[in-house]
Amino acid sequence: MTTNQALGGLLAVQLALAAFTWWPRPDGPEPQKVFPYAPDTITRVSIESTSTRSRKQDLILEKKGETWGLASGHDFPVIETKVHELLEAMTSLTYRTPVATSPLRHEQLNVDDETPTRRIKVTAGGQESTVLLGAASGKRMNVRFEGHDEVYQVDGMGAWSFADNNGSWVERERLNLDRATLKSVRLKRLDADFELVQADDGVWSLADLADGEQMDRKRVDDLLDALVALTMSKPADPALVKSEPEITVSWRTKDGGEGRYDVVGSDEDALLIELPPSPPFEMASVLPREQMEQTQREDLLVEVAGEGSE
Repeated sequence: MTTNQALGGLLAVQLALAAFTWWPRPDGPEPQKVFPYAPDTITRVSIESTSTRSRKQDLILEKKGETWGLASGHDFPVIETKVHELLEAMTSLTYRTPVATSPLRHEQLNVDDETPTRRIKVTAGGQESTVLLGAASGKRMNVRFEGHDEVYQVDGMGAWSFADNNGSWVERERLNLDRATLKSVRLKRLDADFELVQADDGVWSLADLADGEQMDRKRVDDLLDALVALTMSKPADPALVKSEPEITVSWRTKDGGEGRYDVVGSDEDALLIELPPSPPFEMASVLPREQMEQTQREDLLVEVAGEGSE
C-alpha cells in the first residue's frame, strides 16, 4: 500500500466519523400518538366546546353497526366521509416534548379543565380517553391529556377542526327537485288541497283550472320554489312527531316516479318534516313555511275584472 493510499483511507475514515458526529438527529423522545387507535376501532367521539357548554349538550358522533350517526341529534345520519376524514386526521397526530409542565400555564394555552377550546372523549375497543385541545395558530394546537399537567404543541390540525355544531356533520340540503323533470306537485292541508301540473312547454297551472281563470305566474313560481327544496335547520325529536300529518306535499315525475314528504309537527320556530327514508328534521326557513301553511288555491290566480266593472 502506498503512502497516498494510506492517507486517502485515513481521510475517508475521518470524513465518515465527522458525518456521523454532525449528522442531524432528532432531539428528545420518539413521537407518540395523541389518539393511539386505528381509525376503524373508534366507535364514539364526543366534542365539548364553549358552544356545547352553553347549550348543555356535547356533540356526539357514534357508530352503530357500520353506520355513523349524531347521538346528540337523535341518531340522525351524518356525512360518513367527513367522519372518516376526521378519524384519519386525528389518529395521525403525534407529540414529543412538552412546551409547558405547570398547571399555571393551562388557561393561557386554552387547555384548562374548565374551559378548554375543545374537550375530546374518544371510545375505541371499549376504552375511553379524554384529551383537552387548546387553540393555537393555523394547523397547530396545544394538547393536554386529562389528569396530566404536561402540555404539548401538535401540528397537523387546529382545535377548530373538531366541529361542534350538528349542521357541520349532516347533509342540510334534504331535497332539491329539478322542476323541469316534474309532471305535477300537490299540496294538501286540512284547509286546502290542490295540484299544479306542468305542460310540455314548461308552463305550470292548476290541474282543475276553470275557463276564465288565469294563473299568477309569480305566485306559482314562489310556491313551487318553496315546495321542491328543503333545507334542514337541525334534526328533530321523533317524540314530537304527530301521528297524522299537518301538511302533505307529493309529486310525480315525467318518467313515472313519485315522492312525498309530510309536515308532522310544528311550533313557533320550525316545521317538523318527515322525508322517507330519513328521520324527521326541523326546517326553520320563514318564507317556505308561509307558502306551505298559508297558500290557498285562489292565491295562485290573477284577479280578473268582470265585465262592466270600472
